[in-house]
Parts: sequence; structure tokens; C-alpha cells
Amino acid sequence: ILFCQVGAAMHQVSVLRVHLAPEIAALAFSTTAAGSIVARLVVGSFADRVNQRRLGAVLIGVQAGALATFAYAESAPALFLASACFGFTIGNLFMLQSLLVADLFGPRSFGSVFGLLQLLTQTASGFGPLALGALHAWLGGYRPGLAVLVAIATGAAIVLYGARPPTAPERRLAQAPP
Repeated sequence: ILFCQVGAAMHQVSVLRVHLAPEIAALAFSTTAAGSIVARLVVGSFADRVNQRRLGAVLIGVQAGALATFAYAESAPALFLASACFGFTIGNLFMLQSLLVADLFGPRSFGSVFGLLQLLTQTASGFGPLALGALHAWLGGYRPGLAVLVAIATGAAIVLYGARPPTAPERRLAQAPP
């Protein structure tokens, strides 16, 4: 999901400029930051008390919806709403990473799993802007590239929703000495 998130975030002003004047696009982009700040406070107040996999899947679904709106909307109100919803997901998905690793892998494996996750997500994040830019150039606009990101984000939500911690026998096997 961070491939999609960072890719879209780096191109967001350009995406908005397709349908909005520069000053309106800048204002819409600012709603992303505002949405991120508000959402961290709101979601942070209850994130420890809900199923984090479901919460993460919902946030990724909201992000997929925001990306789809960026791709297909042409009106300022829809693009402002997409920007706010996109911002709502950004900080929370970063926050949930460590909670999800702890939930799915437990404290014993946290360090190694989280370290590997960071390597993978940071690498994917770096390629997101490049990929969306290449798709824009190759396909002649942002709409098809954003549609690809929507598909990836939707797949990520489904995978996260279905993720389960390993069973006791799987944990014992993983912890057995070589």
C-alpha cells in the first residue's frame, strides 16, 4: 500500500491540476495534510481497542476510494473530498504497521519481522512515484496509472483483512533451532 500511497502523494498536485486552477489545487492538497493530522488524533484514540487488521483494511479501502476519485472525478468538491480522505489514511497506515506486526507475529519475532517489513515498504515507497510517472507517460494520463494503484490497494486491503496470526504449531516450527 505504501507503493500506492507515496506514488499518489508525490503526484497529487499534478493530478489535481488536471481539473483545478493552481491555487485551488494547492488548497485541495492542503486538505490532505489536515486530514492526516485529524485522523491520527481520532484513530489513535481507539486503534488499540479494535481489530487492527480490519481497521487497516478499512483505511486501505478508503485510500483506494480516494485514488479512484482522483482518477475519475472532475469537480472541485469531489477532489477536495478525495484529498481529505487520502490524508485521513496516510498517517494511520504508518501508525498501524507496528501494531499489525505485533498482532500477527508476536513480540518474539517483532524485531526481525518489522525490520524486514521496513526494508520492503521503504523500497516499495521509493518506486511508487517512479511507477506512477512512468504509467502517466506511457499511457498518456494519470487515470490509467491511478486505476492500477486502485487495483493494488484493493488487493492489499483484501490480503490484510484475511491475514491471521500463525497457529501454535506454525509458531513452534518457526522457532525451532535449525
